[in-house]
Amino acid sequence: MRLAPCLVLAGLALVALSAVQADDKSGLDGEGFVQQWLVLAPIPLKDGEDGAAGLGRDAVADEAKLHPKAGDKGKDGDKELAWKAYTAQKHMLNFTRNLVPDT
Repeated sequence: MRLAPCLVLAGLALVALSAVQADDKSGLDGEGFVQQWLVLAPIPLKDGEDGAAGLGRDAVADEAKLHPKAGDKGKDGDKELAWKAYTAQKHMLNFTRNLVPDT
């Protein structure tokens, strides 16, 4: 499995907590940056697939209809994954620090 492209696909399975205005429950900071995320990852590329093709396919079926909570389970083929909550300390979610084991 190629690790770096998996991180690209992980971005497809991100769900930002919805909010209208910034406060402790919204997941937004005072400037409107999303800091609270639910992530289902890593979703690997398929055999022979490059990052561009991976971004072009639906990695999670009916993703727009999902309303996951931390700990909910999802599947990638026969592999079971769990939605995990992450807090972005700055204005980005650090995939390497949060999603790649042993980094």
